[in-house]
Amino acid sequence: MPILLTDIMLKGMGILELQRIRAGISILNPYFFATIGSNNTYVRGTDALRFYSSKCGASRPEALRSTKLRKHIATMTQLLNLKENELDIIRGSWVMMSPYTVTTTGCQNTP
Repeated sequence: MPILLTDIMLKGMGILELQRIRAGISILNPYFFATIGSNNTYVRGTDALRFYSSKCGASRPEALRSTKLRKHIATMTQLLNLKENELDIIRGSWVMMSPYTVTTTGCQNTP
């Protein structure tokens, strides 16, 4: 699945990639967000959101989880009046995470 990345994002990803072995991630694990000590598993974003939204002390942790967060980001992109190329970056990262597409009119389910 192709995604759009800025130069800054690519630089950050390169730094993370260089630290994989130091962090205990197997060189055999092909996933970018790999789990420590495994050759073929990755960190699930929904599980991480659920865990950290509960642990961070938020008064409403459920508001920080996937569906509500997606809808909030879709609303904020409208309010921020982002340029088309900035929306493309958001659309690209969303495609990997959910069946929703960020549009200028909000979050829409895609078939």
